[in-house]
Amino acid sequence: IVVNPGQKDGGKVISVDKEADFVIVSLGQKAGVKKGGLLSIYRGKQYLGDVKVSRVLPEMSAADFVAPLKGNAVKKDDQVVIKE
Repeated sequence: IVVNPGQKDGGKVISVDKEADFVIVSLGQKAGVKKGGLLSIYRGKQYLGDVKVSRVLPEMSAADFVAPLKGNAVKKDDQVVIKE
């Protein structure tokens, strides 16, 4: 699996719900995101972990944290890329 955090089709974390353990990201159907797909989260070049898409809208998606990643490790504006 090759993921380039600098790729142009990346998005950002819009919000993090630490209690419900999910994240809202700025990538949606228009970017090729699909329900059940995986997204990788980065801060700069540091890989934080993955989230699994649970709901997709045209411009944004909701995704659940994949262990061991937890909500307290992710912040608004972290980078998001589609995991291929």
